[in-house]
Amino acid sequence: MKSNQSQRRFVPFTFLAVVVLAIAAGLWWAANRTGEDSSTPAADDKSALQTVRVALAATEDLDGDAADEAWSRLRKMRPDDVAVTRNWALNRLLIVDRLAEQTENRSLSADQRQAARTALPDRIAEANAAVEAFGSVQPDGNVLTRWMKARVDVRQAALLPAAIARGATRRVFDDLADFVLEHPDKDTVILAGTIWDLVNRMGIIEDLPADLRDKAADVLTQLAESNPDNLFVAVQAAQLNLAAQRPAAAPAIENAARLAKAIQPEMKARAGGAIESIDGLVAQMLDDIAQQDWQAANRGFGIWFNLVNASELMKADRRRASPHPLDRISFETIRQLSIEAENESPVQALDSTLSFRHVVIDDSTDTRLVIPVDLNVDLRPDLVSVSDQNEITLWRQSNGGDFERIADGPAGIKVTGMMATDLFMVDRAAPDKVKVLPPADPDATATPDFSVGLRHNVVPTLVVYGDEGIRLFGMDGRDTTADDRRLFAVDAATGLEDVRNVVKVVAGDLEGDGDLDLVVATRNEGLRLFINRGTRRFFEVEAPATGTMVDLAIVDIDRDLDLDIVAVEEGSGTIGLLENLLHLQFRYRVLSGAPAMPDAQRVFVDDVDGNVSWDLVVSGKTGGQIVWSQTADAGMWTVDSVSKNDGPMINGLLVDFDNDSFGELMHATEDGSLKCTHLTSEGFGATRAVQGDDMVVDVWHAADFDNNGRIDRCGVDRRGIVLGMNTTENDAHYLQVRMKGIDDNNAASGRVNHYAIGSTLELRFGPHYRSKVITSPMTHFGLDGIDQADSLRIIFPNGLTQTTRSPAVDTLVEEEQTLKGSCPYLYAWDGETFAFVTDCLWAAPLGLQVAAGVVAKDRPWEYLKVDGRFVAEKDGRYHLRLTEELWEIAYFDHVALTAVDHPSGVQIETNEKVGPPSIAQPTIYAFDQTDMQPAAAARDTGGNDVADRLADVDGRYVQGFDRRIVQGLCPPHWIELTVPDAALQRRDAGEAVYMVLTGWILPTDTSLNIQIDQNDEMPPIEFPGVWVPDGDAGETKMPGWRPAIASMGFPGGKTKTIVVDVTDALVPEDPRLRIRTSAQIYWDAAKFTSRRGDDALVVHKLTMETAEVGYRGFSRRIRASLQQPETYDYHTADADPRWPPLRGSLTGYGDVSDMLARWDDKMVVISGGDEIRLTFKVPETPVPDGYVRDFVLHCVGWDKDADLNTLAGQSADPLPFRHMKSYPPTVADQDAAAQVMRSHTASRSRRQSFRRFWHRP
Repeated sequence: MKSNQSQRRFVPFTFLAVVVLAIAAGLWWAANRTGEDSSTPAADDKSALQTVRVALAATEDLDGDAADEAWSRLRKMRPDDVAVTRNWALNRLLIVDRLAEQTENRSLSADQRQAARTALPDRIAEANAAVEAFGSVQPDGNVLTRWMKARVDVRQAALLPAAIARGATRRVFDDLADFVLEHPDKDTVILAGTIWDLVNRMGIIEDLPADLRDKAADVLTQLAESNPDNLFVAVQAAQLNLAAQRPAAAPAIENAARLAKAIQPEMKARAGGAIESIDGLVAQMLDDIAQQDWQAANRGFGIWFNLVNASELMKADRRRASPHPLDRISFETIRQLSIEAENESPVQALDSTLSFRHVVIDDSTDTRLVIPVDLNVDLRPDLVSVSDQNEITLWRQSNGGDFERIADGPAGIKVTGMMATDLFMVDRAAPDKVKVLPPADPDATATPDFSVGLRHNVVPTLVVYGDEGIRLFGMDGRDTTADDRRLFAVDAATGLEDVRNVVKVVAGDLEGDGDLDLVVATRNEGLRLFINRGTRRFFEVEAPATGTMVDLAIVDIDRDLDLDIVAVEEGSGTIGLLENLLHLQFRYRVLSGAPAMPDAQRVFVDDVDGNVSWDLVVSGKTGGQIVWSQTADAGMWTVDSVSKNDGPMINGLLVDFDNDSFGELMHATEDGSLKCTHLTSEGFGATRAVQGDDMVVDVWHAADFDNNGRIDRCGVDRRGIVLGMNTTENDAHYLQVRMKGIDDNNAASGRVNHYAIGSTLELRFGPHYRSKVITSPMTHFGLDGIDQADSLRIIFPNGLTQTTRSPAVDTLVEEEQTLKGSCPYLYAWDGETFAFVTDCLWAAPLGLQVAAGVVAKDRPWEYLKVDGRFVAEKDGRYHLRLTEELWEIAYFDHVALTAVDHPSGVQIETNEKVGPPSIAQPTIYAFDQTDMQPAAAARDTGGNDVADRLADVDGRYVQGFDRRIVQGLCPPHWIELTVPDAALQRRDAGEAVYMVLTGWILPTDTSLNIQIDQNDEMPPIEFPGVWVPDGDAGETKMPGWRPAIASMGFPGGKTKTIVVDVTDALVPEDPRLRIRTSAQIYWDAAKFTSRRGDDALVVHKLTMETAEVGYRGFSRRIRASLQQPETYDYHTADADPRWPPLRGSLTGYGDVSDMLARWDDKMVVISGGDEIRLTFKVPETPVPDGYVRDFVLHCVGWDKDADLNTLAGQSADPLPFRHMKSYPPTVADQDAAAQVMRSHTASRSRRQSFRRFWHRP
């Protein structure tokens, strides 16, 4: 091992925050699934670890036989492992479920369905045996065993004759119901879904025998009482009590309405204007019950139920009450085996004594608080302190490590806490935004230091708070800054003026729009949520009622990509979750299984055991606890177990001080001494005194003040402001990560806050996995004796991912920008390769909000011209590929290809453009190439001559804007074209004049649209229109010009050509046109022409011979310049998942030709990594002499970006359909929507794998 001195090196890694590269490799399948079984148990842990990985992967892939073989082998290797037996039984449940589904799948042949029926009894017997084996190793009354047994019994009853099946079903129901009534425990909630299913299997609720209905109502009512935060259970309890016409219906409805309060905006949108008030609807139901008008009450409940039933909240709670067998899979075995594998590597939790050397920065005894802040962005932490007189002081650190007092100012309130964070939109220029630009390089020949450009360059805003409210301060610690501008109060209105009694403030991007919002814990009003407009001005959104929270931690706890808040209640120590439901909807619930810890003070989020699931570390006056968890799927975070430490752990601070890769919890004891408790993957380790500490500090803060790779701390004690410089000696390595959101005008994105707060960092090294939530500018990983990390992956708050492999020491990594959502790609076989052609479905976005609550219209059909140079015959066919490579879902209902033969001197174009149907009616234009003339003159917004660059389609794009505000939005810009005389003469002769434009657009997405909408300083996007000179136009956006065509359409996505009829827009005496827009559009060519007759065209509608869905992966991206769109190399692809998995089912792999043959609401649903492989028969008629062949691709379908602000964007559901009035469908379309969903049950047989994206080595 290298010497300690040689290893103390500063290793910053800086990333651009809107960037995606290939992510870390997925689960390693390792062994052949059909490997030989062994008749003797294997003691080799490595073999067991390999086998459990295979077993888990096969189970998740629903490869039941392969999984059963692996679990059976593991039972021999580890006969006493309860988790192995549990998973073995759960896999056998999955086998039974799959066979039962096949017996009812009408898309299968009669023989296939019969084969499933024949196999089912034996599989049920095997499942029963496995469940009994699991039950034998569990305590009496185990809820999971009951749940497993009931699922098997339900399947078995379904095989019986109808008369006998009813009795068997009733017996299963009675058994479960009696168990629940005898065990009023919270854990029995997993039986609720099975009970509800059994009730429905026995008939229509209103027609059930009274005793059965009453018993079911009693059971669901008890489950609702023991699980007061589960909406699904509450709704079913209300429905059963209402059907039974019991007085308990009223409180049951009130309870359900209370839980649904968080999603009232979503419910009202789904109502589509049919309901004036959700609260009014509930009040009317209660009044009907009071009047015993049960028919009216049931009618009202039916309306309310339809509004809530399709919500993601209802789906999430339904899954908690009716879990999938995969949700109950235990990862305890792989966790334990991984720990054993880790223990064989150099990384082992150190339990050596920590030591610190104390440096007094200021010996004033009236200082109350201090925090580390980089005041001049030089990577050296500085300090901000507050005195007893509520005076704020800035302390700047010099190169030599000394601290200089550089500014003072009154706080204006009594300060009890403070934090520093960037509260501006990431790329927004603002008068008070302090941005540090790198100095100009005097030596133009020197090698540029790219690290300077990647370094954080925005000084954060100081947030101070207390009982008197919140105040914001700007800070600027640069030498060149005037004294009165180093610390200044934000005097403008912030929207925080009425906040009082503040206990805690944390920052996070709650709605994924690229700026940081504030979560405020108050003493009298619970949690309050303030949404940032991107300019340090906030508006408040409704938060659920809570108590006083003493500490908050921001994290995407359930890995569903939205940020949640873990909270600890003052006094009781109850641990709760402010759960993000998207679209600024939140609910609060107590975390089931996480016990309250009285007088808790701090909560930390950390994956302590490295099982890819966030654990909670809680500390306080009565002790500490680790809440171990597992996350089986997105939205399915559950508590696994709890480890406790009984000794007082006052004012805890969780940091890896000794670089062993595990955190140390530094805390005070009752006698005032400072201790450190080491954490390990198995729980709390040794507790030791901290050398050099003889004082008590209320709050410590961590930072690497001397940049030596060992974390130091700062605080205030009786001596004043004190630094604790870490002098702990060992040979451990480390990695420090700095994240930066892009903020320059060439690459501005606005998607991720400047410091990437709330992002998840994953570090893989050897067999080890560590992850952290970014909460400060620098995130620290200890590596112990590992010399090199394998990969570092970042998942940003908006779902973008970025990976760097084998991060090297002393290296800064710059990544390139890409989109997270756009549209499916089209490739075609050109005789040598599958060439990238363009993207498609651009006019049919689903759930795309152009402002809050305002959804873009969709046009599901398009006609794309495909140049003949891209399409060549192969084996008598034309071969196309439609790929989905971004974070989105594509729905293809119909695909057709037409060959168009035309004279070689004729150019054909379609009328395709983004816009309403009225401007994009299907048309094939035929233009004589000799008549197509470039503009007589062409200038850009700055008056520059761009005629040569617009003369031909050659990839020399004109960028009319000099900067952009955010991705997709620029200041208004234009190209000014002078119409050639020949075109004017044709107009005078009565002919139409067409403008033929070629270009591409880089769009906004829903989150950017929401950001723009919230910020009243940012104008909405102005899409391209045609303007003409008019001296009498009056006051317009462009003096002397008026709009002649307000909306002309625009090319969708990658390079495309659009045709615009400008005949009626021309002003003969001044034949200039301006194509004005504020969208981020680049123009390649502009020509004018007249249309010639299309009688010379020979059109062939081609026969689709094959169409199949398969998995391919993600193409290598190619981009020649910032002005050119990305293209893709089809033949260089990465098969590893690039995007977080989305919910819902996708079309199964295989033949889909019938589904694409016509527009009939039978669609192919694909997502990231999928492709549709298409072949079309070549026409029997050859291309005539003197002719050439181009093509028109007709697609019918939709595309849905997975952006967090896209409505229903995180799921493949609901499916769109031809005659829907809006998306997501409202109650007016609910019957048609349900029918479309049912018609795709058989074809949608596949889901994206959670574990292939979220995995450990």
